[in-house]
Amino acid sequence: GKTDGGLSEKHLFTVDDLNGNHIPDFVFIDGDKLEVEDENGKSLYSEKLDNTITELPNIYTFSAQQKMVGITDTKANRIYLFNPNGKQHTGFPFKGNSQFSIGTMAGQMCLVVGNDDEELVCYGL
Repeated sequence: GKTDGGLSEKHLFTVDDLNGNHIPDFVFIDGDKLEVEDENGKSLYSEKLDNTITELPNIYTFSAQQKMVGITDTKANRIYLFNPNGKQHTGFPFKGNSQFSIGTMAGQMCLVVGNDDEELVCYGL
């Protein structure tokens, strides 16, 4: 696994328990590749993106058993949200070029992100 090395110096990395088993999972971005591994270095899923990712991956908590990985591709003006099984969340990718926030607004789940026109956009989830 990536935890043993084999990453470039520019890799991005975060740790969280994505599937609710109380054991940390590892999220790596290296260039245009997203790699998610369990504590033993076993690949849970990986994804090749269109461009080099320069923003740290973020983890979004929907429930104890469902934490999703958010990725921003600033060059393509796209944001991605991956379910614990590695599939993209419904409706993604969305347009956006900043790290994003997810929360409840007026009783609805909402994702807020910056776009190319330096505006904030809210997408209903």
